Amino acid sequence: MNLPPEFIERIKKQLGHEADHFFAALHHSPPVSIRIHPRKFPKAHVWNNLPQVPWCKEGIYLTERPVFTLDPLFHAGAYYVQEASSMVISYILNQLQTPEKASLRVLDLCAAPGGKSTLLSSWLNGDGLLISNEVIRSRIPALKENTIRWGYDNVIITNNDPADFINSELLFDIVVVDAPCSGEGLFRKDTESIFHWSVENTQLCTLRQKRILEAATEIVEEGGYLLYSTCTYNPNENELHRQQIIDSGFEPVVINIPSAWNITQLSDNSMQFYPHKNKGEGFYIAVFKKIKPNSSKATFGKKNKLEIINTMPYQSWINLPDNRKLIRTEKISAIIFPDAWLDWLAFATNKLRIVHAGIEVGEIKGKDYILSHALAMSLFINKEVKTLEVDEFQARLFLSKESLVLPESIPHGYILISFQQIPLGWLKNLGNRSNNLYPQEFRIRMRWK
Repeated sequence: MNLPPEFIERIKKQLGHEADHFFAALHHSPPVSIRIHPRKFPKAHVWNNLPQVPWCKEGIYLTERPVFTLDPLFHAGAYYVQEASSMVISYILNQLQTPEKASLRVLDLCAAPGGKSTLLSSWLNGDGLLISNEVIRSRIPALKENTIRWGYDNVIITNNDPADFINSELLFDIVVVDAPCSGEGLFRKDTESIFHWSVENTQLCTLRQKRILEAATEIVEEGGYLLYSTCTYNPNENELHRQQIIDSGFEPVVINIPSAWNITQLSDNSMQFYPHKNKGEGFYIAVFKKIKPNSSKATFGKKNKLEIINTMPYQSWINLPDNRKLIRTEKISAIIFPDAWLDWLAFATNKLRIVHAGIEVGEIKGKDYILSHALAMSLFINKEVKTLEVDEFQARLFLSKESLVLPESIPHGYILISFQQIPLGWLKNLGNRSNNLYPQEFRIRMRWK
């Protein structure tokens, strides 16, 4: 591994006598970790007996890296492949003094590809509201795919510049800023990132982070929290911004970390993961609480009108709790969305660029239904839906969007395909043939047969 000389020199100054251990760790294979979906992952699975990530109860270390692309459980949203160090957000969230989750407004400001957002979704567990924002449009499809797989309806995906949120007047109880950075913490996991590293790029990252934080600090509700993180070791991208945040009306929040975890405490509210000390990659995070009053709040004056849809025609497919509604707007097809956050959705459609919201159910066309893949991935499927359990080979065929040979006993119409009792998507049995309705853009493209 050919590390940039300037990076080596800085790390030697930062770590002193530990530097040699740090550089040695970069030549070892990175650990492989996943974070399971607490409501989807099979109760009986060999991975359940593997070591747990200490700071995240849903985190698991794998003994080797499988071909995730060929695992049906991955496509079913039963787990997310996530770097272990960044899962510490789960531990931090549980230490915060927040109101009940049902009332929480959470913003993941730099959300793609979705690791932090799916973690936040699991933590909220269907309560509150999560807005997952990504400014770079080309990264939206990955964020949307991972959000759909995770299956929660209390999520809105937006494609906005951070500054747009100031103009929106919307305020949040928790804002997570996992800022774009120079990526030093990923050098052994993604050696390509070494070639993109330069002193000039770290300086550009610092300026970009400063601008993002100028917006982020404005949209945290008084008494709310800001979590700032990067995957770099550079103090100019990390601790340098700490004072900027404090000067914007925040106070540091002390997070008590067990000494056994060997995480490096940089200050009373910030910490750094190093590969020679932790079973994970490089990661920095700091936690702050807003103490400065906000100058204004959203009045929800001008809102898009939401049409509440009769659920009766969809009752064969969905199991809708009393606190959910089936709605439609001019910009959004029929979706399941939390009743308590309809005003926020209606207001946000005029203020932000929404690219996805809730759980898309599908449409009724004449006497036929066009069911959405998002519904198959959701937690709202009617338990009486006709289901076909398939083995791993058949599951891969389905996920490759190939035809399945159906048993004669399978009824005509929509069939939910499942693997280890976890839904994969829809198939329509026409009798003489079947239509595989798995989304073309999500299909397995890898050769595996």
